[in-house]
Formats: sequence, structure tokens, C-alpha cells
Amino acid sequence: MSIITIRSKVFIGIISITIASVMIVLLFSIFPGSRVLSQTGSSIIGYMWSDNIGWIDMNCLNASTCGTNSFGMSVDSAGNLSGYAWSDNIGWVSANATDLTGCPSSPCTATLTGTTLVGWFKALASSDAQAGGWDGFISLSGVTYNSGTNYFSGYAWGDSNVGWADFSRVREACPISYSCSGNQVMQTTATCQTVVYSSVCSYPTFCSTGSNICLYPQPAGTITVSPKLVAPGKTVTVSWSISGVSTTSNPCTVVSSVNALDSWTGASST
Repeated sequence: MSIITIRSKVFIGIISITIASVMIVLLFSIFPGSRVLSQTGSSIIGYMWSDNIGWIDMNCLNASTCGTNSFGMSVDSAGNLSGYAWSDNIGWVSANATDLTGCPSSPCTATLTGTTLVGWFKALASSDAQAGGWDGFISLSGVTYNSGTNYFSGYAWGDSNVGWADFSRVREACPISYSCSGNQVMQTTATCQTVVYSSVCSYPTFCSTGSNICLYPQPAGTITVSPKLVAPGKTVTVSWSISGVSTTSNPCTVVSSVNALDSWTGASST
């Protein structure tokens, strides 16, 4: 608590001190949390493996290359898959319904029905002359999904070109979220790793689960004037107590509403 003594400039009056624009002016900053952009569905991350063609990359999130090379598959709330995966050997692999027309057998659309994946993917390079007559379709009928672990399992079949494609390293992405380790902001990434996100929050800021920035506490304080009624030439004592701000880097300023020239900055003044 800080106490100051001032001399009255009116015969009888009530001294009022403004806090902020009306009482104490607190010089501190509060930054709103930034928001993560919403998506229409969940991203599918990880890699398929084929003994014939090697790795098939399901999403640019795997290697954090989305800023320069954005691609990936996702599944919407109805279970429909869409988007593209990438293979260094056969190029783009599509889950988009428009690319799956004319599949060998229905249903053509790649869909997650309960825990079972049905439909097809298609390697778009099959339309090239060097594809050797392969239609590019990859059957998903042998793939299942575990909602407890968010992982797929089983094998897709892509004829003799792709052969069996192992789904055991493919999963639904984790939602990006924020937590605390002490006063350190941590992030759970789309690849489900928890990593340090920012520097340690320093006083008076603090870490709060769900926020990706250090937060400031809500300022609180009281101010009293004694006595409230004074005669000419007498003095009053103004006392204030502040919490939730740093008085060192963000000092408090007290301003008289009777005379704007009467102001005091710091922990105490007379």
C-alpha cells in the first residue's frame, strides 16, 4: 500500500481520484490470444509404405513444409476423404471424388464408415503414356481405423504397380492445443508432439492452459481518501493498493480530478 498526503484547495469537498481514465491509470498491456484457423475436417498425417514404390507422404504437416509445398489428405465429419498424398515414384495420389469416377467397383468415393475405410485412391500419373495401362486405382477395402488411438491399420491394394500399401503409420492429426509446463507455454502439434512454443512467462505474466501467449493478471486495487470532508488549509491522506501489475516496469499514476496538475507517479509520493 502507498500513502501520500496532499493539501486541500477547497473549503469543503470530496477528493476523488481517477483509476485508469476515471481512477488509477495503470500502464500495462494485455494481448489477446491468437486463434487457430478452423478446418472443415481433420487432417490425415503419416506415411503409407509400399515395398514396390516406397513411402507415400500423406500430408505436408509431416515435414512442416506446408508453407512452401501445401498438400495433404483430410476426412470430414461425414467420413469423406479428400485431398492429395505424394509419392516420389508415382506422383500425386488423390482421394478427391472427382478423380475417382470410373473406379473398378463401387463405392468409388474414399469414405470412413465406422471403423472401416472403403472406396479407392487414384494415382493421377496413370493417365500418362508411360503408366503401361495401369488405371491408377488403389483399393482401400483392407484398411480399418481405431478411434481410440486415431491410427489406421491394414493394407490397401494397388495392383502390381503399388502392391500392398501398409497404413500402420497413418493417423488422424492431433488438434493443435496449448498447455503449460510450469510457466512455459507448450504446444501439441498436428503430429501429436508436445514442444516448447515460446519463452518462459516472466512476472507479472503467467502461462494458462489453452492460451498460446503469456497472459497478464487482471489488475485490481483500492483507493481511499481520509478524511473525505476537509476545511481550508487542512490535509487529506490518499492511500491506494494495487495488485496484478508490475510497479517497476509499469508504474501507477494518480491524478486528481479537482486539478489535473496534481498527479503522482510511482509507489508513493507527497
